[in-house]
Parts: sequence; C-alpha cells; structure tokens
Amino acid sequence: MALTTIFAEQDLVFSSAGIEGLYLWQIIPAAVSLTEGEEYTVVWDDTQHKCTAIAANFNGVDGLGLGNFALAGLGEDTEEPFLFGSAVDGSFSACYTTEHDATNKLAIYQETENDTGETEEPHAPNDVVILNYSQAPVNYDAVPKVWLTHPDSTEETPVLVPFTYGELLEDTEIAPDFSAGDMKISVPDGSLVKEATILKPEALIPENVRYGVNIGGIAGEFLGDTEEVEVELSMADGDQVILPSADGKSLSKVTVKKPDTLIPTNIAKDVEIGGVTGTHEGS
Repeated sequence: MALTTIFAEQDLVFSSAGIEGLYLWQIIPAAVSLTEGEEYTVVWDDTQHKCTAIAANFNGVDGLGLGNFALAGLGEDTEEPFLFGSAVDGSFSACYTTEHDATNKLAIYQETENDTGETEEPHAPNDVVILNYSQAPVNYDAVPKVWLTHPDSTEETPVLVPFTYGELLEDTEIAPDFSAGDMKISVPDGSLVKEATILKPEALIPENVRYGVNIGGIAGEFLGDTEEVEVELSMADGDQVILPSADGKSLSKVTVKKPDTLIPTNIAKDVEIGGVTGTHEGS
C-alpha cells in the first residue's frame, strides 16, 4: 500500500458561514478529488479520523463529503469536529467546523495500491513538488513535515505518522570546551538545530585575559602582579635590558638612574648621550 496525498496539510482560517455556531473556509477555484464510498484519512490538528466519502448536496451543489454531516444538517452527529465537502463539478471545496480557533490544520490522505503491491519505505524527500490550487507546481527544498504510513500499518488498521528530517531544536545552548583543541559541535541523532548559542564562560572577561591577547573577541587587560624598579644605567655590553624580578610579574614603572657623571662637561662638545649634550672641548 502507498499513501497518496489528496489534500496537503494547510492552516485553515475560518470565517462566519452565516449559520449560528458554524464557520466556513472555502477553497477557490479547484475542488479536491474524492470518490464516493472510498475511505480517507483526515488529519485535523494532528488527530487522525477515518472517513468515508458520502454524496450530499451542499446548498444546492452536488458534492462528496468527509466527516460530520450533522454540522451542515445533512446527517447524524458522528462527533468529528469538521465536515469537508467537495463539489463534483470541480467548482470549489469547503470545510465546516464549530470548533472555531484562529486556525485549524487540515490534511487528507488515502491508501492506494502501488505498482509492486509492496509497502513503500519512508524516506526523506530531497525535493517535494506540490500543486497549488491553480495546479501550478510549487517547489519546497526543505519540507519540515510530511505524513507517512507507519511500517506496522495494515490495510485493516492503517496508521499515519509524521515524518520529519529531525526534531527541530529552536535554541541549543553549548558550553565551550577547548581543552583538547578545536571543539566540534555535534547535533543529536534525529534532531535539527535551528539556532545554537555558545555560552560565554563567566570567567571570560578582560580582567582574566592577559594584556595584549584576544580570546573570542575579549581583549585582555590582565597584567598580573606589577612592580616598580629602579636600576643603575649600565651599557658597557650594549643595550641595557630590564626584566621583572620574577616570573608572573609585570613592570608598571622603570626608573633608570642618571649617573652623577653624566653631565655636559664630561661629554665631548655637541655629542648627545641619553639626552645630555656635551660641552667639553678638551684640556
């Protein structure tokens, strides 16, 4: 058996039908093709109803209906919250209900024999083409949900199940862990992630990141333990390098003491050493 879509799932918005307690949603201009006496599965707000197509006259128009004919005063109350009717001349289809919400979901399916007589296995469609009311194809590249026949379904007790590419997770929070290097983010089996949030560790603040280092967009301000040092000028071996007194410390202030002998009279005339210009012209 194969599952054939007679009416693809849609959200129906109901308006008054002019009858107290009854509401109407109308399809224009095409009718849904039904066959009198055949059974259909009507999915109303995700609840399945087995309905047989019955001939009826809808306000002077011959048609076939599925559901509770009592809603239109055409039969006994069978407790379905809807009555779906389709004109046999193809002019329109209409759905009646008394349970009026902002919207109601409706879909109609029928089990039919496929060419091989075997049950088709559920599969994920890459491209789904659906005909709109004007019979023009509308392409959907990422259909979120379709209804399929459950593998345990039988001809006597057919069962429809919603098939999705996975459970849609609206917002997934992820705690980062880079202890082993780059972190790979995996989506749980049978799920789809619409949006993911990488949680910012509470400790990831500028005060905890080394000064001059940027981690994940956080510019460091941490200098560690600081100290002020005062050193004697010593350039006998070249440039003088000044280092903190211990690892983990930073220099907040360095004072290089000016030697008492670094005066203009001790430097050759017009020569500058450390900002001091000499005036000595020899003995």
